Amino acid sequence: MSACVSIGAELKKLNISFKWIMVGNGPEYDYIQSKIVESDLQESFVLVGSQKNPYTYISNADLYVSTSKTESFGLSIQEAISLGIPALAYSYPAVYEIILNGSNGYIVNPNVIEMTEKIAMLATQKNYYNSLKENCKPLIDLEKVKIQLKTLIGE
Repeated sequence: MSACVSIGAELKKLNISFKWIMVGNGPEYDYIQSKIVESDLQESFVLVGSQKNPYTYISNADLYVSTSKTESFGLSIQEAISLGIPALAYSYPAVYEIILNGSNGYIVNPNVIEMTEKIAMLATQKNYYNSLKENCKPLIDLEKVKIQLKTLIGE
């Protein structure tokens, strides 16, 4: 997660305004907090700590950024995309099951500059961002699920 602060510092150099909400309080929490202060990014980062339900944060995001270098399955990435939020993630095998590169997000090499460039492109070229957002569709139609559940329980 400390890569997020480095990416933020690069975005600041490019004069790109952003608000980065970080959810979680893992072992790097204090280190990240100190790096944010050291990089003078207090106005751009909000650390909300561990959340029982991060839905509010994900559903209100413009972009979901994952700097994990490995995961068995990027569930939070899948959740973001299913909520209509384009995702950017570092490359690792499981992420290719979720992100359709260039369609509903981008997969980049685990490199601060490459991630910064993609975020900057999406922030400044709205046609690319809008295209990704349009391709983020829920995998499940909740209205159909409600109808099926009502049928099953006899309502």
